[in-house]
Amino acid sequence: MTKREDIRALARKQWERRRIRTAVLAAAGALAALAVWWWGEVVLHAAVPMTREDWHEVDEAVRLQTESQFRLAVVQAAVAVGGVVALLYTARNYRLSRRGQVTDRFTKALERLGSEEMYVRLGGVLALEQIVVDSPDQATHAAQVLNAFIRDRAPRAQPDFDVRETGQEGAAALRVALNWRGAFVKGVKLSADVQAALTALTRPEAHHHTHELQRLDLTDAKLEGADLTDAWLYQADLTGAKLNGANLTGANLGDAVLADAWLVKANLTDAKLDRAQLADAKLVEADLTNAWLHEANMVRTRLSGADLRTASALTVAQVLTAYLETSTKLRPWIASDPAVVARVAERAPVGSEWPPQRPKRKGLRLKRPPA
Repeated sequence: MTKREDIRALARKQWERRRIRTAVLAAAGALAALAVWWWGEVVLHAAVPMTREDWHEVDEAVRLQTESQFRLAVVQAAVAVGGVVALLYTARNYRLSRRGQVTDRFTKALERLGSEEMYVRLGGVLALEQIVVDSPDQATHAAQVLNAFIRDRAPRAQPDFDVRETGQEGAAALRVALNWRGAFVKGVKLSADVQAALTALTRPEAHHHTHELQRLDLTDAKLEGADLTDAWLYQADLTGAKLNGANLTGANLGDAVLADAWLVKANLTDAKLDRAQLADAKLVEADLTNAWLHEANMVRTRLSGADLRTASALTVAQVLTAYLETSTKLRPWIASDPAVVARVAERAPVGSEWPPQRPKRKGLRLKRPPA
């Protein structure tokens, strides 16, 4: 979903809420008018005894006491209404003052992001992070600014790229912005501090302030050794990502795209990989203990040394489409399947030409000189 579509969807939701609120208020007003018309006189006589026709027949002492109590009740009601009005007025002034403070903080944060000094930029990022936490109505705008900041500050991965260039301010920005749908860090080589920020951001306890990492684009991202325990990466695009040695214990990778990803010696214990695209992924020596692989696409997936002995929802059909080795650890009933046994012997998935035939070298063959 594009940014323009997000804005339109948000405006549509606000319009629907406003329309529902108006309809509810109109219905409540109509019911109140009907109640007044139907029971108005009865309620009036019950609330104001002096309006009764037989009021003059009541004993004078009782009338004086009733009128005194009625005046006291009216005064108390007026005081209560005045208190409510004062509270509403104070609350309105507080909201306006707070909005002005947030706007001022937002403006100063933007000024800091444009500074030449790293620590000033870091302060701007942290200020925007606090706005995300304190002001939900401004959180989307703050996240959009941080997304733009990341795109500007984090260079694309190149052979001679210095990972230190992402800096602390980039790490802080990632900590806030990566959880917002539409974050874009394609091809960014992440340094250790940025990886730590991503780790903190993907924790389940961090989701109550930000959106989930749904549909996140991490194509070609360098995440070797990253700690992504319990990360919510549902529908994330990790095509070609380098996750060698990464800890993905309990990670939700449902419907994620991991095509051509590197997951050598990655820890995928208890990971959710249902309907994940693992075509051409390298799961060499990966630990998939208790991983959920329902309908996962494993075409040409490298499983040399991978531990799938307790993987759930794994079928023979899935295994036959992957590259198997004698070191691949499978459930006993899968490993003993005749088709799987034959495929392990061939070391090739179904429909492939593996192993490739080495072309014969052409040229003159030197003869050994006679002894």
